[in-house]
Amino acid sequence: MKNKICLLLALLLCCTAALASTVENYPMNLYAGDAIYAGPSYESGVVQTLTEDSAVVIVAQEWDGANNLWGKLQSGAGWVFIRSESAMMAALPIFADFATEELIAKGPYEYILIDKTENATELMICANEPLTDVCFFEAVHDGDVCTHNQLHTLPALTVEKPIVAAVPFYGDMTTYGISFKDAAGVERCFEIYLSGIDGSVVLAECEVSHQ
Repeated sequence: MKNKICLLLALLLCCTAALASTVENYPMNLYAGDAIYAGPSYESGVVQTLTEDSAVVIVAQEWDGANNLWGKLQSGAGWVFIRSESAMMAALPIFADFATEELIAKGPYEYILIDKTENATELMICANEPLTDVCFFEAVHDGDVCTHNQLHTLPALTVEKPIVAAVPFYGDMTTYGISFKDAAGVERCFEIYLSGIDGSVVLAECEVSHQ
C-alpha cells in the first residue's frame, strides 16, 4: 500500500510539473494608477493600486464571465486586466477593432504606420493564439478579382503583443486584411473593413490568396 501511495504522489507531481511547463511567461508594462485584483475578475476586489510604472511578468491567463482576459502576476501580488473582447471574436484566432486609448497608452504592440496624417484610423488586431507567417495587406477588389497589396509582414503575432495599424479609410469600400498560419499550422485569411451601416469594424474570413 505504501508503495502505491508513493507511486500516486509521484504521478501527481509529474502531472503538476507538466501543466506548469505549459504556461509561457511574458513581460507586460503596468502604469501608475493601474489596479491589481485579488482574482481574475473585477468582482474579486482591488488589492493594490500602483503609484508608479512597473514592468511585471504574466505567468497565467484566464477569461472571466464577461469575456475579459486577465493575467496572473509572477510576484504573487494578484491579477491584472489585459483586454476585453466579445465571445464571438474570442472563438476566432484573431479579432479586430478600433485601437483603444488604454492599449495605446500601455503597449506593447507592433505599430504599422501607413497613413501619416491626423485623419488616420488606428486599427487593433489581436491574436487569440500564437500565429506565424503574418502578412497585413490592402485588399483591392476589381469585380471577381481580389489583389492583396502587401503592407507589412511579421514572423509571428503573439497574444500579448497585438498589431496597431494606422491606415486611411476612403469610405466603406476600403478593405484591409491579414493572413497567417494559426496554431495548428493552417493558413487563414481575414478581411477587415468598416460596416456601411454603423461604421463598426468588420472581420470576415476569406480565401487564402497564393498570388
